Amino acid sequence: MTALLILSLISLLFLITVIIDSYLIARKIRPDYELKEYNRWYVYVIYYLLIITCANKIASDYKSNLLEAFRTPSLSMYPAIEYHDCFLADKKAYKKEDPRRGDIIVFASPEQRNEVWCKRVVAVAGDTFEMQDNQLIINGEKLKREQLYAAAYVDKDINKKDVNMGGKLFVENNGEAKYEIFLLDTFNSMKIPSKWPDSTPDFPETKIPKNHCFVLGDNRNVSVDSRQCGSIPLATVKGRADYLYWPAKGWSRFGPLE
Repeated sequence: MTALLILSLISLLFLITVIIDSYLIARKIRPDYELKEYNRWYVYVIYYLLIITCANKIASDYKSNLLEAFRTPSLSMYPAIEYHDCFLADKKAYKKEDPRRGDIIVFASPEQRNEVWCKRVVAVAGDTFEMQDNQLIINGEKLKREQLYAAAYVDKDINKKDVNMGGKLFVENNGEAKYEIFLLDTFNSMKIPSKWPDSTPDFPETKIPKNHCFVLGDNRNVSVDSRQCGSIPLATVKGRADYLYWPAKGWSRFGPLE
């Protein structure tokens, strides 16, 4: 929509410029000058409509094949993506390769296909996944993680109700990927996910099937993900979340997502 708006404004400015220029030129020519066949108001209207149609097609192709903007409605990917953050997803990222561990992907919701979810890939096809006491075990090996510090998040939800969340930040090492996760200690909010994650920090060993991946929210205790919905088919993956272009709480977080 942003690309379409920009193209539309550019087209409108160009048309206005042409009209003004034509008017100024017309004032300088002799009074008996006869208009050409194309010097008609409806010709300019048709011209503008053609530009808008082309702009719409370009924007649609851009959104389908290159980049698409999203706004997150939850805290499930905190701290990488916060409530109401706007980010760009690369739609061509998986044209020639599959998602890798550590990637943040956007995909069609397993519950409602017209919705899009955003989660982090923690295991890929052929891997085994298990959780014990909130720690991930991939292919029989417990992932190393390092505690950073205690953190708190305070904000308002969509209904302007208080959201107070406290816990600890960790850096988790998953193969070549390294990213931050949040483990909840306290949570007080009027906005509760439709499916609250199982309170147990354990998850039985499961093998990721072919052409699937296993995803979790970085906010491990406030996320509906593969623990409830199972492995995600790669056919439903729409792209990779790469760039935070409108941070909800300050421009210090503007830039590439990790």
